[in-house]
Amino acid sequence: MRGHNFSHKCGQVTYDGAMKTLMVADDMVDSIMTRLQSTGELANTLVLFTSDNGYSWNERGMTSKGAPWTEHVQAPLLVRWDGVFPPGTKDDRLVGTEDYLPPYLAAAGQPPAEVRHPLDGRSFLPGREARTEKYLELGPVLRPTPKNYQGHRGIPAWASLRTKEWQYIEFYERKDNTTINWREYYDLNADPWQLQNILADKN
Repeated sequence: MRGHNFSHKCGQVTYDGAMKTLMVADDMVDSIMTRLQSTGELANTLVLFTSDNGYSWNERGMTSKGAPWTEHVQAPLLVRWDGVFPPGTKDDRLVGTEDYLPPYLAAAGQPPAEVRHPLDGRSFLPGREARTEKYLELGPVLRPTPKNYQGHRGIPAWASLRTKEWQYIEFYERKDNTTINWREYYDLNADPWQLQNILADKN
């Protein structure tokens, strides 16, 4: 991380540009919601608003996201379904993109299809059992890249297990992507910004 030097000024430019692009998204969401309301379908519609995790605004001197820390792995998630989710409710359950399909199926009254393997996702509809941990990973680049380009800004492959209280991370050697090069462990209650690696140099 010491080699990353994306400046605060450049991060501010990125942030300002991202905020301006949201104006178009706001207009689009407004037109969709207004249409649903005018047709009487809003009360019978599960609305889920999310995105990818976006660009870095110079957190830790980085230009893009792909690292395992909180500001890289969290993404916005807003849900509306009148009569099901009370307005203004905040929910701290762990949710991943694999958890989007189960509530869609439940809202449509459609049981999951019988497939060879069960769905990885869990429904986050009210009253459903929450997951207690979330597996996260960034795999190696498996295809040739343009000259002088490092896969995902040079971030090595990593895997992580995260709960609401702690996060464990393993970074792997670039040559084989299986040998552990570095470990990190954070107490998210005491250190929410993940500045103090409890494992330190104790590989």
